[in-house]
Order: sequence, then structure tokens, then C-alpha cells
Amino acid sequence: MNKPGHEHTTVGKKGTGLRLRRLATAILPGRHYGKYKQALIAETRKLHVPGRPQPLDLDRFYIPLQLSEFRPQDVKRISSEAESAPGQVVASHRKVLGIKKAWRKSSKLVVLGQPGTGKTTLLRYLALTSAQDRRPDYTRQAIEHFIPIFVPLPLFAESGRDMVSYLVEFFAEHDFPLAGRFIEEKLQNGECLLLLDGLDKVADQRRVSSEINRFVIGYSRNHVIVTSRLLDYREPLARFTAFEIVGVGYDEMKAFIQNWFSERPEQADGLLLALELNPHLRSFASHPFFLPILAVAHERDWQPPVRCSALFDECTRVLLDGCGQETLPNRGGFGTTARESRFDGRTRVPIRFTLDLKEKMLQEIAYHFHNRRERVFPEDALLAKMAEVLSAAGEMADENEELLDEILDTYILRPSSKPIFRTLKTE
Repeated sequence: MNKPGHEHTTVGKKGTGLRLRRLATAILPGRHYGKYKQALIAETRKLHVPGRPQPLDLDRFYIPLQLSEFRPQDVKRISSEAESAPGQVVASHRKVLGIKKAWRKSSKLVVLGQPGTGKTTLLRYLALTSAQDRRPDYTRQAIEHFIPIFVPLPLFAESGRDMVSYLVEFFAEHDFPLAGRFIEEKLQNGECLLLLDGLDKVADQRRVSSEINRFVIGYSRNHVIVTSRLLDYREPLARFTAFEIVGVGYDEMKAFIQNWFSERPEQADGLLLALELNPHLRSFASHPFFLPILAVAHERDWQPPVRCSALFDECTRVLLDGCGQETLPNRGGFGTTARESRFDGRTRVPIRFTLDLKEKMLQEIAYHFHNRRERVFPEDALLAKMAEVLSAAGEMADENEELLDEILDTYILRPSSKPIFRTLKTE
């Protein structure tokens, strides 16, 4: 038992320690900010690609995206085009531009896109380049004036905090404790780049959108980019200009492939020739997620001349091999808990079913719906066919939903609108 008065001594020591830590943070913010940047770089620089045992360097293999300014009345157009053109990035009929020109139009951007079109990767790349003290030519200020802050919005929503309080917690988790004063000063000066990812994955989108709007009004001089799945952007943000991702341009495809096969130029030339000759393959490669898959497949099965049917088959095997093992894109949560759990591309469904069974299942699904001339089909019809195939294979028919989750993680089947599915391959 402590002697009388010793309780006050203990509290005093704790209080003194806290004041010293706050003083050190105030005196040496640059040192803490340096640690913060290193933590952010380590978190954002890895690019996971199915079929590759080791992650790639995002700084080297980032794929620039093409954008088009988005109008709310385009939702109906995009919904109908997404149903009629499964597996493709929906092309815009308006002027296409890159993130550089979009940034010049507005310091408050919403980037909208279909699942897997590179929304999260774009924000991670911007966080990475800013944390590396580089000066992208699409900024209006020197890069040292931007404090990059990457926030998965579902985590922010779960915290129940206001934005500034959450940012203090975020900095503390990235080796910058007690950063409240530092953050407030930088926000007041307009020196922050907020990268807010996954508005569509938030259950209470209205509350989070309202908090973002309040934050932007209070700290209007900062740059803010928000991402959302296009068809789930239900609460438009005030003061923001919305852009739609329309895919990857041919010049960007060519640069990526030449970079990937920099030590094997003959392989790069073979794949580029195939892209020029086959519009289906070129459409497939215009999707930011599938372009690296195509490179992996071509790397595995390089035999000149390139046969597109064999290349598509190898892409399917790459995706099935990578199921649950690498970071895959968001699929837009609906249905089971496993499907609803994804918000930042890191949650995976554990692998239970064999590769042979999944290949067999996909062949049966493709044959069944092709004969019915259905490229888009409802979930109940899909699950019924899967139960039939499972029974014929001696498996439990009631495992069809679990198997569907694993297949959805490969991105070969895609949910388009609840509860409709479409196939990846359209050739």
C-alpha cells in the first residue's frame, strides 16, 4: 500500500512525462513527421498482383488512369452500359483526361469507378509520391506543402470520431504521437492532402458525407480526394468535382508492358502486337486490374506467336491460382458477411475448394448461360446451377454460396447490380 502522498507523486510523474512528450513533439515536429512519412511509404508502396509471389514496387509499376468529368445524370447511362458490356470499364463519351488535368480543375475531387478500376491504388500512389517529397507536375504548390493522409473511410466511420480527431489517431498509429497541434496548423494553412478511400463501403454514407462536407467548409484550403464505387455514390459531396475512371489508354498500356518486360523486349513486342490485332484483348487490358494479370499470364506462357484464346485461358488460371492469396480489388459488398467485409482490398476469403473444382464450375457456368444467351444473370439462378454442379461432383450442394465467395475473389465473375452477376470474358 502506498504511503499517504505517494499517489500524488505517481500522478505527478505521469503528468510530467506526458508534458515532456508533448514538448518534444512541439519542438521536433520535423523528426516525428519524418517517421510518419516512412511509415506511410512502407504501407503504400507494395503492389500485390495475383500470380506474383512477391509484391511489386508501386512507384515503378503504377498505371496512370484516364478520367472523364462525371455528371449525376450519367448514372442511368453507365448502369445500362455496364449490363450490356460485362467485364469492361465503361467508356465515357466525353473528353478524357488524366489526374494531372483533373487536379487543375478542382482541389476537391471525387473519383468514381467500377470495382477494380484502380481507385484505391490511385490514392496509395498519391500518398506514396507525396511522402517521398516528390513534386508531381499536377500540383499547384511545392510538394513539401502537402501532408499526405490516407484514410480508409470505413475505419473512420467505425471510429465514431470527427475527422480532425481521427487524423490525430491516424498520425499516432503512424509513428507521430500527440500530433494535434501539428495537424491543426497544417490544416489551417491548407497544407494537407486528404485521400479518403471507399465512401461506397460505408454503411451510413449520409453521416460520413456530412462530416466530409463540414470538414471541407472548415478547412477549405486543403486538397481532398474521395473515391467511391460509381453506382453506390448515393450522397453527392458539395464543393467537389466528380470524375469517372474510364480505363487505361493504349500509350499507358504500352509503357506498362515495356516496363514489365524490360529485360525481355521480344515478349513485350509479342504482347503489344497481339493487343494491336485483337480488340477483345485490348478491351480486357484497358481495365487497370486486368492489365498486370495479362502480363503475368504472358510471362508464364510465352510462345510466339501469341494466341489470344490461350492467353485468356492462362489469365483465368492466374486468377484462380491467386484466389485468396494476394490482394484483390473490392467487389462491392452484398450478401454474406465475407462479401461485406471488404473495404480496402486486404480482407481475403480462406481457400477451401480445389483449383480443379473451380475450373470445372466456371466451365459449367459459362456453358450453361452461353446456351441460354445470358451474359448477365441473377444470383438465384447462378447459385442453383452451382448447387447442381456440386452435387454432380459429389460435393455438398449447400456449399454453393461459400464457393461463390471464393470465385468472386478471383474476379472472373463480377457482381454488377444486386443481385445480378456477369462474366469476365466477353469475346
